[in-house]
Amino acid sequence: MSPAPSTPPRLSLWHYLVIFSLFFISGWLFLTWFQGIFPDNYWPLGVDVYPRWSGTRAFWQGASPYSAAVDSVTQRFVYGRLAFPGEDTFGYYYPAYASVVLAPLALLPAATAAVLWPALMWAVLGVTAVATIELLPNRPKPLTWAALLLSIFLFRPALLTIFNGQYGLFIVAMWGLSWLLIRQERDGWAGLLLALATIKPSLGVVPALLLMLWALMRKRKKLVISFVTTMCMLLAISFIQIGWWLPDFLAELSEYNRDLGHWKPADVLTLPGIIWLIEAVALTFLGFRQALVAKRDFPAMLFWGGLFLNMVLTPHTAEYDLVVVLLPLIGHIPEFSKVRWGRGGLILLLWLYWLAWLIWWKVLGYPSELWLRAAWMFYPQVILAVLLGTAVSQYNSPPVPVRD
Repeated sequence: MSPAPSTPPRLSLWHYLVIFSLFFISGWLFLTWFQGIFPDNYWPLGVDVYPRWSGTRAFWQGASPYSAAVDSVTQRFVYGRLAFPGEDTFGYYYPAYASVVLAPLALLPAATAAVLWPALMWAVLGVTAVATIELLPNRPKPLTWAALLLSIFLFRPALLTIFNGQYGLFIVAMWGLSWLLIRQERDGWAGLLLALATIKPSLGVVPALLLMLWALMRKRKKLVISFVTTMCMLLAISFIQIGWWLPDFLAELSEYNRDLGHWKPADVLTLPGIIWLIEAVALTFLGFRQALVAKRDFPAMLFWGGLFLNMVLTPHTAEYDLVVVLLPLIGHIPEFSKVRWGRGGLILLLWLYWLAWLIWWKVLGYPSELWLRAAWMFYPQVILAVLLGTAVSQYNSPPVPVRD
């Protein structure tokens, strides 16, 4: 999400719509087959769809999605029984207005929703991968192109997000579309999509708020009005439907932080956490400078700084939320190709985390809580270091004055 590349895009919007459709169809076929090869009592495909499916159905029936009754419905889908003490209870864990956004899923049978959602995320990843490759200065040869596509699909957080029915790629899609719309000054639709991305508070709140601040600075009031109006509508519908749900939501988050997180807010006091926080604050500061003195169509560094501030202060389970680093990769590929150290940064972003498969299988074994925790202790800091290097190079470049 950097300034527009100097070369025009090689693929049009219609190309990407076709690509999305082809990946969705192929994903649906593959995941349907994949779902069928396991017995019913095995950990199901799209396992994290079930808590939102059960909670959303309860929500539209006027019941709280945070109740034990909803958890028991989810657990019977996942375990075929109620959870034993010490097992994941699969709570709802999202703000109640997420049920407004995810309402179409609840109209489907649970097993269908558990395939449809991963297939949609498969398509999002496919479009993301193709966009990443097409932003390279020179289009790779077919064999290299295919190898890059396979590498991105083997990115562990993305792949696990798909198979487990997580929501990080949905946030990637909302942000990516918002970025395109903001650059085209279609701020009404962009504000709506940014509001939808807040259904996952561990990722979507702080960057959206910083983007609203930038919009006010740039006098793009339509973006702010659209975002605020959409948020008010989502909250109003949720409060009318089930009443004041915030205490139950906060109680769910407390349980999640206590029992499930591989990164917890208290970890900000560790050495990796302190490094992460310092880097995120520095990137946000440089992002503010960029927004104040440079005329840009999107305040990339401010947005990334807000994202990593959001992430360091909220709990995360497994590697799922690390999928959002795909967007900094895409946004800065044109810049990486122009600076001497940039190719090294690109290699770090492309390959360091892909090596998790080798570490997982050959060194630590499967499963490994140690690896899941270690991932949060080094990877965000590496990504931030690369982004800070990019931001500093922009800081040292003569800014283009804002023309109001």
